[in-house]
Amino acid sequence: MADQIEHTVRDAQELKDLLSNHKISFLPREGKITLLYDHLSEEERQSWEGKLSRYYFECGCNLGSQSAIIFLFLYLTFLFVIAGISSILEWQTLAYGIVFVVIGAVLGKIFGVVYYKYLLNRAVEKIVKRAEKEPEIL
Repeated sequence: MADQIEHTVRDAQELKDLLSNHKISFLPREGKITLLYDHLSEEERQSWEGKLSRYYFECGCNLGSQSAIIFLFLYLTFLFVIAGISSILEWQTLAYGIVFVVIGAVLGKIFGVVYYKYLLNRAVEKIVKRAEKEPEIL
């Protein structure tokens, strides 16, 4: 895996730039976003840094794997309840199962990437709105 990426954000404009330069990645990345806001309490700063780092570097792998497991259980349920046990040994049944689980993983990964991009946008909006209410924070 590549080196850990670090971003330092000093004001609202750098935060907006970080958001506009964000590229969606389907490969796992590691990194940290550091906020250098003097007027944020230490707890708030750490909380926002954790959230921003998680949302910024998320690749959707967790939701993709969870979705694949859910689709596997759905397929097995369909297989045992509707199709019957006798169809388990047919090669088409196995092929359909593999395709169904892969589709579930891909859908989960795409949903995860979109969801965390949305959370990143919301977090940046909250920080910027707070800065507009209290200009001395940034």
